Amino acid sequence: MHRMSSFHVFLDNSLPIVRAVLAPASRPGWYTAMRPRLDQRGQAELDTWLQDRFPPTGAQDVTAISSSFNSRIPDGT
Repeated sequence: MHRMSSFHVFLDNSLPIVRAVLAPASRPGWYTAMRPRLDQRGQAELDTWLQDRFPPTGAQDVTAISSSFNSRIPDGT
């Protein structure tokens, strides 16, 4: 039996807030900024969730969006 993780619940519950405060082009980047801090399972779950909620347009994909966004923010460590 596979249970929905609490991370998935967080992603679903945060989407209306993210939509209300960020421009459409910025929304995927908000989520992908957390990707480097997730374990392998969390990264896979995030990638799948992003593909479902923000389908790629043209040559964009989750990795490209993540790299672009993360290159513009300082490391929080």
